[in-house]
Amino acid sequence: MPTDTVFKSFERSEIDTTQLDLSQLVGYEIVIFSEQFPGKKLTSKIISSSNKEVTIGRSGGGGLVDDLVSRQNVYAQFDYRGQRVAVRGMVRRTGGGKCKLILESQMVPLLRRQFNRMAIDSTIRMAVVPTSGFSCIKLEKLRWLETRTLNVSGGGALFTHSSQLGESACLLVNMNVEDIAFPPLMTARVRHTNPNETGSYQVGIEFVVKETFRKSIPSGVVSQVPAAALCYSSNARITINEQITSLMQEQGDNNQ
Repeated sequence: MPTDTVFKSFERSEIDTTQLDLSQLVGYEIVIFSEQFPGKKLTSKIISSSNKEVTIGRSGGGGLVDDLVSRQNVYAQFDYRGQRVAVRGMVRRTGGGKCKLILESQMVPLLRRQFNRMAIDSTIRMAVVPTSGFSCIKLEKLRWLETRTLNVSGGGALFTHSSQLGESACLLVNMNVEDIAFPPLMTARVRHTNPNETGSYQVGIEFVVKETFRKSIPSGVVSQVPAAALCYSSNARITINEQITSLMQEQGDNNQ
């Protein structure tokens, strides 16, 4: 894996690893590329973390993780708060056979944000779409919840919620944001749920556009989402991004 090429291309977007709460990674997937097994993608789970060190499951990568030797450089990828990141590290094997990765102080995002995100406090209503036993005529019987957004973009929104929502859960969403022409009903998927200091959760969702609907939504849910929630298109997303960009520029001008 040509790690230097990847890191040089993102050198201006580095994230300080020491400022991140890596305990949130426990239980999640990590992908490793090593010097020992060139070209092989080793997938495992993060078992524990401490400062810049994570312990990974030895059975991952078809058992190859357990064969990794100490003091070799590796390149790791994982999701942190909904964003795919990459970081260099070094393998450290302990006396008990555990496989630990000592992460370097800088990691980089693998995807740059496509859409401008604006801090907006607005009402958002949502309902989780069941995987079965649901039809359009029962739309009003869904359990609708209401909360407030922290920020919005053409691609999604961040909001607070009293309980944890499962990652990849499918939602029906209604937002009425002044000066931004969101459709009255949209389909969204939960991308990340993180606890905050107040005991509630911050939930990030991605709006699903109709062009990629069947690829983005689990097959068991596709036929159950009402047609009214499939109006959001790629072109509409671009238009909304332009509206948000304009509002952000106006806000910046007014603050000068």
